[in-house]
Order: sequence, then structure tokens, then C-alpha cells
Amino acid sequence: MERVIVRNLTKVSKSAPLVNGVTFSLHEGEILTLVGGVSSGKTMTVKTILDLARKTHGYVKIDKHTPMGVVLPGNYFQENSTVWQTMSQVISLQGARIHSSKRYNILKLLGLGGARDTKISKLSASQLTRLKLATAFINSPQILILDNAFADLEDADALGVRIILKALADRMGVSILVTSPTLRGVEEICDTIAILEQGRLKRVVSYNQFVLE
Repeated sequence: MERVIVRNLTKVSKSAPLVNGVTFSLHEGEILTLVGGVSSGKTMTVKTILDLARKTHGYVKIDKHTPMGVVLPGNYFQENSTVWQTMSQVISLQGARIHSSKRYNILKLLGLGGARDTKISKLSASQLTRLKLATAFINSPQILILDNAFADLEDADALGVRIILKALADRMGVSILVTSPTLRGVEEICDTIAILEQGRLKRVVSYNQFVLE
């Protein structure tokens, strides 16, 4: 089942295409990685999928009834809030009712159980990324969109996150879209690789085929 459908997606800014005719689908239980360097169009593709940027033309479909979690670059939390308060704020914004034990278990899963009273401003880059993942997990998403989420993870943390994501895809059918400048950090778990260069999709290939090539 296709959970995210992108067809001929194009985003033009000041007459220059940032994304140019990108087409791919994300299926149930699939981990798809958009790979590309600076100015490849990865983040703009994600923004248009999430309606954070208006597409120039093309077709994007996401099942609006499917719970979704998102991780974006940067710090979008209040720096004076604690980890626990941040989880509470996100739950409130979502209008969800999450028992405190589930909230703590999510933090513990991501190695943040002992940091619940730590302020956002005191978190390391790796901890901040894991907190963003924790907030993305709150509503038990069936779609995860993770933009450059592995960039600031320490190696041991990246390994733990890979294990979690692979389990979510294989055991719970979660569909995961990851963007990354390289395959480092996701090479062991991705099913499909979509390579972007200067806004154009060069090819979409299964990971096994990519390795054989």
C-alpha cells in the first residue's frame, strides 16, 4: 500500500527550479532514503510534501488519517523548557491524551530517561535529535518523515535509532522517509534509495540492487 505518493513534484523559486519533476512512492513498512548533497532538493521535497512550502506543480498525496511523525533540522523547542515539559507541550499541541508512563517509556527507549529534567539549552546535539524523535513517536505514527535526522547523532546513538526504526518498519509496518547527504547511518536499514542531484531525481533503486552495482 502506498502511503506517500509524489508525482512530477516541482518547486520553482525566482525562475530557478529547486525541485524538478521528482517522482517516488513510500509504501507500508518501507524505509526509503532520499540521498543528495547540498542544493540537491532533499529538504525542499520534504517541505512540499508536508505543505511547509507550496509546490509549483505536481501531485503529492498523504493519507491524512494516518498518524504521522516528523523530524526537521534545527531546534524548534523552547530552550528554557525541560525534556519532560517539551514532551508535554507537544502532546498538548496534538490534542492527545498520553499517559505519563508511555511518555517516559518513549524517552527511555531513546536513551533520554535520565534527562527528563534537563533543559533544552543543555542538551547535546545528539540528545536534541533523539528528543525530536521522541516527540515524533508520541502519536504512534504509521508514517515517519525524518529530514537529516542522522546528521548530529553520535555513532552509538545512530545504531540505537537504526534498530528502533528497522523494528518499527518490520514489526509494525511503519513507513519511513529519511533524507541524508550520504548513506552513512542508514545504509543498514533502508529498503529503497532515491538519489537527488540539483533538484532532479536521478534514479530510484532498491538497496540490494544499489550494493550489487
